[in-house]
Amino acid sequence: MAYDVRYRKDVCVIGTEIAKGLFGTVSPLHKVIKIGRTDFRVIGLMEKQGGSFMGGPNFDRQIFIPITSYVSAFGGNHGREEVNIAVKAPSQEALADLEYEVKGHMRAVRKLRPTELDNFSINKLDTLVGTFNNTMGIVLLVGLIVTSISLFVGAVGVMNIMFVSVTERTREIGVRKAIGATRRSILYQFLLESSSICLMGGAIGIVLAALLTAVINATVMPASLSIPILVIAVVVSIAVGVLAGIVPAYRGASLDPIESLRYE
Repeated sequence: MAYDVRYRKDVCVIGTEIAKGLFGTVSPLHKVIKIGRTDFRVIGLMEKQGGSFMGGPNFDRQIFIPITSYVSAFGGNHGREEVNIAVKAPSQEALADLEYEVKGHMRAVRKLRPTELDNFSINKLDTLVGTFNNTMGIVLLVGLIVTSISLFVGAVGVMNIMFVSVTERTREIGVRKAIGATRRSILYQFLLESSSICLMGGAIGIVLAALLTAVINATVMPASLSIPILVIAVVVSIAVGVLAGIVPAYRGASLDPIESLRYE
């Protein structure tokens, strides 16, 4: 808060892991913690955020204090130690103007002459976002390839199961046709069975994904299942079942009833 910064208040906001390590299940608000030689009163608790991407800092293990309190408690000169200052732009359009303004303030704080180079750096979020998007693109591509191979192998497995099922139930198919079953009804029966097998596999995958998401959310970072992705997973499972079962189902529906009744 501006009030805390202006009057150098010894207050702080802590991350969830800091709060859990110091106070356990007790609320940390208005408790006092010692940072260096200074006592700071806890006035806020950050929401669980987890570690940043690619091995960055864990935000749940950070403590935030007013910059003026930091200078008062630890001094403004720490040799080669780095101090990171986060600045948020009010909008994307104002980002360029804010960058020039921040650079001007930093040069004034560092007392740099117009001919001297900057002895500080400005890291913009769009650079990190670009790196993140490039990395995620590679991850998604690899995941798509692995998923496609898995779907193909699974479809072949289901197809083999359905061929065996048709072979073992040849006599049953002959009996059904003899009492009036149509080719379409037999075709739909085997397509329904193959789709049910794949749908059961998809349901098991969704349950495992939900368990893994819960573990990640509790230990690493916030995570949740996407409802549209779940719907797509169910649709893909059914589609794979239909494609894998259409050839065996057509074969079963095309069997001659007399030859099927003679099958041993």
